[in-house]
Amino acid sequence: MQPDPLQAVMVELRAAAAIQAEASAQHLLFEWGQTIMERLRGAWEQIETLDTLAYEDKVAAQVRTLKEATSSLWHLHHSMVATRRLFEHHQQQLRLRQRHDGKQSPTGIFTANNG
Repeated sequence: MQPDPLQAVMVELRAAAAIQAEASAQHLLFEWGQTIMERLRGAWEQIETLDTLAYEDKVAAQVRTLKEATSSLWHLHHSMVATRRLFEHHQQQLRLRQRHDGKQSPTGIFTANNG
């Protein structure tokens, strides 16, 4: 018994929809990163303008600010790397499929021969 071609196409379409849902969520990651950077810049400017702060306290505040920022940015980096890997894997699957199907579209629905 051969696999149903329509069922295979449906599986591919569901996978593509899931990938694109992940892509549309990326703007939230970028906004989060932008917020982190804006807060970092604001905290840094505040530290620099405090003339009454002892030098050692200023350095301690800078270290603390950078430590917090790098922790948050590490989480952002980790999420972006995971998503990049997901997309790279999907791209590789699409390329393999195109080679196998003789340059068909990713779903195999619309081609010069049948679409």
